[in-house]
Amino acid sequence: MQPLLLALLLAQPRLQLATCPRPAAEYDATYQGRIVLARAFLDPARSEDDNLREAIVQQLKYVWGYLRTSPAVRDRLRMVLSAAPPRVQIVRRADAPYGRDLTLDWSDADPRVVIPDVYTRRATNAGRVSNSDPAVAADFVIRFQMATCGDPGPELAIPLPDDPWLAYWYVPAAERRHFRYAGFDAQMTPCTHDDLAELPEPYYYWYDWWPDRAGVDLDGRSYDCKRLLLQGRDFTDRRIELGRKAEPSPDFDTLREELSGPLSATVLIGVLDYHAGDLGYPALRKRLGSGRDPSARARAVLARGAPADRGTLFFLRYLAGLDRLLDLGTYSTALEGDALAVTVEGTLKRSRRKITLHGYAALTDIFGPRPPAHWAILRRALTRDPVVIYAGHSGIGENFRLAQIASHTGVDPAQLAGEAAPFQLIAFLSCYSYMYFGQDLIAAGRPREYVFTGSDFTRGDAGALAVIDLIDQVLAGATPSVHFSSRTISS
Repeated sequence: MQPLLLALLLAQPRLQLATCPRPAAEYDATYQGRIVLARAFLDPARSEDDNLREAIVQQLKYVWGYLRTSPAVRDRLRMVLSAAPPRVQIVRRADAPYGRDLTLDWSDADPRVVIPDVYTRRATNAGRVSNSDPAVAADFVIRFQMATCGDPGPELAIPLPDDPWLAYWYVPAAERRHFRYAGFDAQMTPCTHDDLAELPEPYYYWYDWWPDRAGVDLDGRSYDCKRLLLQGRDFTDRRIELGRKAEPSPDFDTLREELSGPLSATVLIGVLDYHAGDLGYPALRKRLGSGRDPSARARAVLARGAPADRGTLFFLRYLAGLDRLLDLGTYSTALEGDALAVTVEGTLKRSRRKITLHGYAALTDIFGPRPPAHWAILRRALTRDPVVIYAGHSGIGENFRLAQIASHTGVDPAQLAGEAAPFQLIAFLSCYSYMYFGQDLIAAGRPREYVFTGSDFTRGDAGALAVIDLIDQVLAGATPSVHFSSRTISS
C-alpha cells in the first residue's frame, strides 16, 4: 500500500508530525529551466512576462507528476509540492522558432472536459503549430517548497517538457492507446498514468506525466514511450537542487493550550462515487435513528451491506469507530439539504475532555456532475468549531477555499475570514492536500494549525479518527502517535 504523508504544520510554519515509514521532511528546492511558447497562442490580455510566468509554474507541476508516476522513483520516494507560491526569476528571453511540428487535434464532445487556459484554447483553435512559427524562449530559475516521504538526496533529475501546455500532443494521434480508469475509457497518449482516462484534459497532463512508460493497452496494442518521447526533443532532464528546511519535531504545547476551552469538531466526509446514483440519505437517517450508541447503530447498518458510495461507507465506518475513542453520550441525526448530519456528544477516553462532533456525509466536489452541498457546512464550521476535518475530493483546492465558501454562502470573503473561531486545527484529508489547500487560510492571519496529506487517496474514516485520537493524546499530555491507520487505498 502507498504510504501516507500526514504533516501537521503551524502557520508560522513548523513541521511537527509526519506519519511516514521513511524519513520525512520539508525542502526548499530550486531548478534552472527553459520554456518555449508559440507567440500566436499567448494570452493577448496579459503581458508577455505574465504568460511566461504562468507557463513556468505549469512546468513545475510536471516535477511532481513524474515523481508520482515513475516506478523508478515512487517505490523509494513520495513527494508533494507545497501550495505556497513558487518564486520565479526569468534570467533571459529571446525570440526563437517554435522548433517542432504538432497537430493539435481536439474535440469538445465530452462536456466534462473543458480546456481552461487561454494558450491551449488558442492552440487547439488553430489546430497545429509548426517548426518555424515565431516563439518566445525563456531561461529561468524557480524556487519552491516540497515535502517528501523518503530521502531524496541533494538533487533529483526530472524530465520536463519545454512547452508544458502542449506536451499532451508530443505523442501523435496515431500512437494513442486505449485505457480505462474508474469506469471511463479514453484513446489517449500512453505516456501517462491510466487515471487520465477519467478526465482526459490536456491542462492536467502534468498530473500523470510518465515519459518512460511501456506496456500493452486494453486492445492488446503495445507502446514504448522511450521511443515516442526523446530527450532533447520532447523533454530535458532538469536538476532539482534540494535543501532540507524542516524535520518533524513534535511540540504540541500551543495546540494543547489553544484547545483548553469548549471542544467541538466538524467532520465532513465527501461523496466519492457519483455513479452510485441516489445516495439514499433519508432512508439511512431512519436506520441510524438517534439515541446513545451511534457506533453500535452504524455497525448494525454496515452489517446489512455496504452503501454503493465509498464516501458514505467511510462516514458509517467513522461513526462505527467512535466508541474506540470516546465514551459516547447521546447522538441525533438530521438531513441538511442533500447532506446527512449526525451529531454526537461524548467524552474523549484519554483526556476526559467533553467534545461535540458534528458529522456530515455530503456532496463536496465542485468538479463533480452534481453540485456540491457543503458550503454552508464549511462556513458554520469555520465560525464555530476549534477542529475542522475535511475528507473529500480535493477539487484542485477549490472544494475548501475561502473565496468559494464566501461566494456560495453570499458573504464577503473578508467577513468570512473575520468570523473565524479564535483558534482552529484544520485537517485536509483529501488527495495531496499539502499541494492544494491552506494558503488562503494562512494569509487570513488567524491562529491555526493544519494537517495535510501527501498521497493520492485517504480513508476518510481512518483519517478522521486518527486526527481525533491525536487531539486526545495532546490534551492528555502524551507524546502523540497515530494509532488509527491513516492508510491509503486504491481509488
